[in-house]
Amino acid sequence: MITLFPHHFGDYEYWESMGKNMLSKAYELEPCDPIIEMVFLADNSMRNEDYKDACLRAKEHIKDRFKNKGLMDKYFQDVFNR
Repeated sequence: MITLFPHHFGDYEYWESMGKNMLSKAYELEPCDPIIEMVFLADNSMRNEDYKDACLRAKEHIKDRFKNKGLMDKYFQDVFNR
């Protein structure tokens, strides 16, 4: 969320940088997680074939991770079904 809306957290440049650092760390810790991979590649402007493949993997993975049990689950299902 911070990388999407850094201006909502205060100092734009600080929180944008913080968000990028968080994404990098998440990708470093879990490089095989399709959702983290997709968000990391998107944020780093790597929208190439790797990014497209990551999106497809994430879309399939989202069904298992978010099973429509709450509002956040429904939100992610809706985002990925567009």
